[in-house]
Amino acid sequence: MFFHSFFPLNFVFSHRKTPSLWSGVRRSCRKPALVATGLLAACGHASAQSDQPDQKTLTERFKAWTVTCVEAETRTCRMTQELVQQKTGQRLSALLVEERTGEGPILTVLTPFGLALSQGLTLAVDDAEMPKAQFLTCLPSGCVVPVPLDDAALEMLRTGNRLTAIGVTATNDKPVRIEFSLQGSAAALARLKDLSTGNATD
Repeated sequence: MFFHSFFPLNFVFSHRKTPSLWSGVRRSCRKPALVATGLLAACGHASAQSDQPDQKTLTERFKAWTVTCVEAETRTCRMTQELVQQKTGQRLSALLVEERTGEGPILTVLTPFGLALSQGLTLAVDDAEMPKAQFLTCLPSGCVVPVPLDDAALEMLRTGNRLTAIGVTATNDKPVRIEFSLQGSAAALARLKDLSTGNATD
């Protein structure tokens, strides 16, 4: 299903607290995501596995973000945020940040279908643009855009108010803006780092 088939092209997804927006879109961690290994998992991924034996799951909320760790043979931690259509419960877009051994932190954006993949995705924190990111692949749950985070990008996430992802539709090149709240980012990033390196008390 194309992006424009279930909401207007000029609609902006956002976590700004306006009645018209929150009547249609809300945060949710209910649904598991389909995963490109090491790239993306939904807020509910860890909890869906929590009944498996010899496995420990930790989930904490930091305003707009959810930090989840699953510990079995190894520990996997990530912070996530989703935009969900309130009426249908369908996930429209998602963000994930995880620490990868030997690679550092990675931000992954899951976008809806119907965007021009060759045009990439423009990311901005408040009014500061980040380098344009390229699509890696598309899954049944959406299209995946991984973004390595250097120190400057991490500081933008810690101190910013919103992250905006801008793409264009594949059919008519009209811009599509998706906005995420960065409330709680500093605390969530600090907790993620501590949990990923084993320096935290669970």
